[in-house]
Amino acid sequence: MKCKELRGLFAHGSEWLQGPEALTKLFAHVETCPICSRNAEGLFGALEEKQSITCERCSSSLPAYYDALHFKEVSEALSENEMLEIERHLAACDRCQEIYEGLVLLAELEERDEAPDR
Repeated sequence: MKCKELRGLFAHGSEWLQGPEALTKLFAHVETCPICSRNAEGLFGALEEKQSITCERCSSSLPAYYDALHFKEVSEALSENEMLEIERHLAACDRCQEIYEGLVLLAELEERDEAPDR
């Protein structure tokens, strides 16, 4: 991926980020390009602005996201596109990432029957 191509992709919105391959190419380019690595904060800020999912929607979808990742039989709760949106949001949002990590911890405690009583 070249710098010009990367800038063009950002100009056309986030629909090009369908799947992990696109993110892998993006990160690989930024890591190897001195110009883009200096501007990484702006690039990823632009990416975050183009995300279509809000923190409220992400956090309300986290239980279904967890279930889809851990229990294949309920994976129909979220579409593949919704899963990708949540993954991208979690990668960019520390607050939602903390909420998800808390959910994972609570689920692990419940599995071991060590969850605190409410």
